Amino acid sequence: MKSIIKRLFNFLLFADLDKDIYKETMPDIQKANLGAINAVSLISSIIFACVFLLFWYRGELAQGYVYGIFLCFVLPVYVYIKLKAEKNSGIIAVIGVYLMSVLYICGIMIGVVYNTGNCSVTFVAIVLAFSILFVERPWRIQIIGAFFTFWMCALSARYKSPDLALLDTLNSTSFFLASCYICPYIIKGRVGGFYIRLQLEKERDLDGLTQIYQRGAMTARVDSYFAEHKNDRCAMMLVDVDCFKNINDSYGHPTGDKVLKKLARSMFLSATGRGFCGRYGGDEFCVFYYGVQSDDELKSYAGEIISNFKSNSFYSESGEEFYPTVSIGIAVTDSQSRSFKELIKKSDKALYRAKENGKDGFNLETD
Repeated sequence: MKSIIKRLFNFLLFADLDKDIYKETMPDIQKANLGAINAVSLISSIIFACVFLLFWYRGELAQGYVYGIFLCFVLPVYVYIKLKAEKNSGIIAVIGVYLMSVLYICGIMIGVVYNTGNCSVTFVAIVLAFSILFVERPWRIQIIGAFFTFWMCALSARYKSPDLALLDTLNSTSFFLASCYICPYIIKGRVGGFYIRLQLEKERDLDGLTQIYQRGAMTARVDSYFAEHKNDRCAMMLVDVDCFKNINDSYGHPTGDKVLKKLARSMFLSATGRGFCGRYGGDEFCVFYYGVQSDDELKSYAGEIISNFKSNSFYSESGEEFYPTVSIGIAVTDSQSRSFKELIKKSDKALYRAKENGKDGFNLETD
């Protein structure tokens, strides 16, 4: 019995969602929500403006002032989103609740105050639309739904006959309770859809062996970063396993694969919070760093990659220990190298010089 209650509690409050999955899918969900908020606010603004102007044209401004008030609440949402394209999750949540609250108030007032002789159904559609358009924790939707159920019942009791007010109360309460059951399924389904798509994108973008970006995804990410950050000083490191062919020939390809995995892990640890890394091809890898302050900082990063790589123990399938090394070529952005193609070409020259200098080290391209 206790487990059933716990399961029901998790379903109603959290839609049985895994927190890690929810967190992972949230960036994509927020983008979709932003588009929905933008569309809803634009359409609502147009409707409110048209109705307000119609009343004004007919000389019945007193009857249409409420639409003018709603227009003043909703239009700024559309303008704000257009001016501020990038939002964090907190702003998205605030805007979504703000906008839908205004629409709730408008819909319920229209459905009750301007329709005193019939039952109101506007509330029902809005309750279901809220959960479909905006993915949030179910308990937040339920709190909002409970508040507006009370709001509708209060308006019906004030403006309608007792029989119609009772019918509105029963209808709105019934549909609110139904939404408490339906909303978690809608949320769970939508989050699940985003998660599946995210996993498919990961499979497409990640190298199967090392689980870091493959070349195409790395190219796209670097070029996208340059497009959004015109003046940021960045750097590219091209990392190559020294004499990797000899490792494969002497110890076998499975052992060579282990070397590549450990090198990828060393680069990933260094790039986390500073940039991103990918497999360029074969035993060559690339690491992109953004927000670089000095050449000494880059030398420190390169030393860190080499140190992390060497801290691993490497054994062949027969148990023989060996000691692979890596060489790194480093290139810093300038006016001519603000693309993946140009920056990788520059770092390749630096890598060639690092190999000439005896391998097992790094070279910073300063030309």
